[in-house]
Amino acid sequence: MIYRYLMTSMIIIGAGTTGMGSDSLAGVDLSVADAILGLNSPNKEVRSKSINQLLRVTDDIWESIPYFYDDEADKKNRIFISEAKPHIKHLLTALKSNNPEVVSTAALVLAKLGPDARSSLPTLQMLFQCQKTTPEVRTNIFISLLH
Repeated sequence: MIYRYLMTSMIIIGAGTTGMGSDSLAGVDLSVADAILGLNSPNKEVRSKSINQLLRVTDDIWESIPYFYDDEADKKNRIFISEAKPHIKHLLTALKSNNPEVVSTAALVLAKLGPDARSSLPTLQMLFQCQKTTPEVRTNIFISLLH
């Protein structure tokens, strides 16, 4: 229940959604690994596509989590984790970005990784407490810290 509330809050305040719909991907789907690597790209278009892809994939996973156990949702989650887990160091680099959308997206991916992303806790805690962190980014960091 708290996930749905927080996700709804993020949509209302616009966290990670600055008008970039899935149409901006122009039909190109990136793998989870490529999208994570793209978060740290100096190319704005690559970062934008990566953010979009990761938000779409994590939204699909959040939406598929029912109030009861579901094999399909569990399978999607396990696939996502297996593809994202080897790239935790790239997500930690993305947390240091000056781009709030990159930081928010990295925090959401780390949230999906749960205990596998323990190494990100010190950075997430520091960002959560930082005065410069925007409310939208702080919301996604909070979600990540819950996991």
